[in-house]
Amino acid sequence: MKRILILSPFFYPEYISTGKYNTELAKRLIEEGHDVRVICFHPIYPEWKLRKSNAYLPGATITRGGLGLRFPSSSVGRRLILELWYALFAVRKIYTTRKSYDIVISILPPSIASVAIKRLIQGSATHIGIVHDIQGILSNTRQNVARKMVGCFVKAIERMSFKSCDRLIFLSQTMKEAAMDMYRIGRIRSDVSYPFVTLAPNKSLNNLEEILVDRNNIVYSGALGEKQRPDNIVKLFLSILDTRKDVNCYIFSKGPVFERLRRKYRDTRIRFYPLVDESDLGELLKKSSVQLVPQDPELADASFPSKVPNILASNTKLYCITATDSELFNLLKDCPCFSSSDNWDICGNTKKILELLDRNVSDMLNPYSSILEKFDIARLVDLIVDETASDYTKPRVKDEVAINPANI
Repeated sequence: MKRILILSPFFYPEYISTGKYNTELAKRLIEEGHDVRVICFHPIYPEWKLRKSNAYLPGATITRGGLGLRFPSSSVGRRLILELWYALFAVRKIYTTRKSYDIVISILPPSIASVAIKRLIQGSATHIGIVHDIQGILSNTRQNVARKMVGCFVKAIERMSFKSCDRLIFLSQTMKEAAMDMYRIGRIRSDVSYPFVTLAPNKSLNNLEEILVDRNNIVYSGALGEKQRPDNIVKLFLSILDTRKDVNCYIFSKGPVFERLRRKYRDTRIRFYPLVDESDLGELLKKSSVQLVPQDPELADASFPSKVPNILASNTKLYCITATDSELFNLLKDCPCFSSSDNWDICGNTKKILELLDRNVSDMLNPYSSILEKFDIARLVDLIVDETASDYTKPRVKDEVAINPANI
């Protein structure tokens, strides 16, 4: 048994993005018999409003904070406050509890906390950073002087956070290579583990049958930020609806960008809904004819969409906007239920999505079976707890027991 500390503002009961990833990781570590502690904020994402929660995870010690924080409308301002306040909170909790750990896991970003705790965890503890986004690449999109200065600060902090770790685990090989090239981190042991399936067994009793009609449903579901190009998503959906009358287009999301889109685009043909409950996610994916995953082609090396494994596990058609040399494209390019574009040309994407929609794959039971085995949480756990483990090149035997966060 190892004593493991997970550091991230995002944790259960947040059920999308990093919060869901962290929850599933903690649950698997607990199942493996490890003693897990989490220092996090109360649920915050994607609304950027803290919601008090006393939810607990059996087997884990959860320390929450952040209540009273207020976030500005600016995405840069939100991130800065999150970084600074979480770093102060994590350092204070680690210092006052004075517990010893075998492994400390920093989920990056945020990055400042990883740098700040370096001296507090010196000794036998192994500091592992799991990198979800490379902020140094994302910040390259900033054009004005102020944002370029912020970008330089982001890169400096990110470099220090990477170098504060004994080991780094990236969500894709291209992320790893980009980070090594940008920050010269070749001396630090670096591994790759793709995001894993977090889809719970579907217990939904057709809760979405009045929302998702039984015909062609093109769906975007998840957080909305700059890298998703939210306005382009709406323009693309409007083009699809102008072209075909037998299609429905949906956006399931939350947060300030989602509310802005609803106010700005009042075309009732696009159906805006809040994120579905955890127990209904399987139904949402199953009833989606095509799931849209936009990844800014210029920023494809900076992240790997964590929602992709769940879409693959649902055998749902997937349309991605990503670079043609991205790892996401190369993984999926031979799958019959997949199509993509490397740009945001509305007419071109409309044509490709409708071609994918009409593609007949009904005789294929598991169209993604050849690659789904790569998205395995067991690989990540081995990399964390076994110092001799390394990147995997062969599949593991699949686990027989599914984990269902709805039962917590």
